[in-house]
Amino acid sequence: MENFKPVKLNRSKAVPLGDALAKMVRANHLSMGLILNKVSMAWDAASGASMWTAKRFYKDGVLTVTLKSSVLRSQLNMQLEDIMQRMNEMLEEDEIVKMCGFDTHIKQIKLR
Repeated sequence: MENFKPVKLNRSKAVPLGDALAKMVRANHLSMGLILNKVSMAWDAASGASMWTAKRFYKDGVLTVTLKSSVLRSQLNMQLEDIMQRMNEMLEEDEIVKMCGFDTHIKQIKLR
């Protein structure tokens, strides 16, 4: 503790937290993983089918979901518009998505 010297911070170089976080995500190439995670969480919440979801793939606004149950696939096919709308609302409200400026608008959902 004897060698401890307080560091004086220069406030003229202060950066808002949102900008620093966005810069860190871009610098470490974390954006695609972060987007996939947020889209997957939105799918689980909007569809309620997380337990029966085997795989998820998201690219260019298209979410492809592989389900373990053909009966569930048929039921969800009838609800796709509502699920997509709920997912887009959740993603628009997500603070991390907003902060980093990601485009995560779901244009289409394909069920397999």
